[in-house]
Amino acid sequence: MSAEFWITQAFNGLSYGALLFLLASGLSLIFGVMRIVNMAHGSYFMLGGYVGLSVVWRTGSFTAALLAGALALALVGVGMERFFLRRLPGQTLGQALMTIGFALTHVTGIKRNAATKKRRLPSRPRPAADWRPPLLDRCSAFMLA
Repeated sequence: MSAEFWITQAFNGLSYGALLFLLASGLSLIFGVMRIVNMAHGSYFMLGGYVGLSVVWRTGSFTAALLAGALALALVGVGMERFFLRRLPGQTLGQALMTIGFALTHVTGIKRNAATKKRRLPSRPRPAADWRPPLLDRCSAFMLA
């Protein structure tokens, strides 16, 4: 195994660790500040990724995908809080069940729209003098930042 392999694996591990930290800190922040048990954090990340990927497929722009994913998740989160979770103040079991239902709904909707279609991300040529390891793309660099 080459050094390139281990460097790539180290960056993949750091990116995955950063993602897990974001999920865990989001859960604890929402519960600590708003006293809402939200079990749908993972499905929010998946939904944002799907929206971002759909925008990349249509436009080829990573920046537009990042903005569209964030905007879509903001709208879904505000709608979920305003219309559903406000009706369950202090009912942790009801909040947990409702957010699990939202997570299942998000997963089912994305499976129906994307799971049967096999697609590839558009490839981009690498410049000759690239300082990054070969498999560390913009998305991984963003996750590390």
